[in-house]
Amino acid sequence: MVKDNYVIHKIFIGSLGVFFAVEITHALSNVVDGMITGRYLGSAELAACGIAKPFFSIVGIISGVLAAGTQVVCSKSMGSAMEKSMVWISGY
Repeated sequence: MVKDNYVIHKIFIGSLGVFFAVEITHALSNVVDGMITGRYLGSAELAACGIAKPFFSIVGIISGVLAAGTQVVCSKSMGSAMEKSMVWISGY
């Protein structure tokens, strides 16, 4: 017997490694950016980067939410169009 959430579970587990890799890469890039900025530009510039990072994170969160929401709306629209076409084909 197949569970109702089998497909979602399979996709989530398959994407979990990618999610972890993205987060680790993001953390490492912050460390490298801080090292390069602090070494070559100075402490004031490093402080400016630290102040700007939360704003960049907010923009990234907003774009991620919009992308996920758009994906859901498009999938729902495509599914309803397929449902309507199946009704048209079957004659009901």
